[in-house]
Amino acid sequence: MNNSGLLLQRMLGNLIHNSIVHNPTGCIIGFSVGSHENNCIFIVSDNGHGMSEPQLNALNSNEDIFSSQKSEGDTEHGLGLKIVRQIVKAHQGTIQFSAIIPHGLNVIITLPIE
Repeated sequence: MNNSGLLLQRMLGNLIHNSIVHNPTGCIIGFSVGSHENNCIFIVSDNGHGMSEPQLNALNSNEDIFSSQKSEGDTEHGLGLKIVRQIVKAHQGTIQFSAIIPHGLNVIITLPIE
């Protein structure tokens, strides 16, 4: 697998991992991939807790995502989404986070097909 393929695998793995970690009581995770107008579209969604509107607004802005280590030896919180955004940017793509009503999270990634 080439570097681009490994980065895309990491991107999707991070999104799925976030759904698992942030929904400790469990959730259903959906994944789809398709194409539209010379773009590859990835959708990762779950029916978990979702995010607050301020969190969604921050993620959908172009502000930096800050990561923080929760405690000694614990994994960094926020690092996965920061990496996802960097991978999307490296591929000249876009990412959109939205709430699923009544609860859950939907992430749509659009990458140009070269």
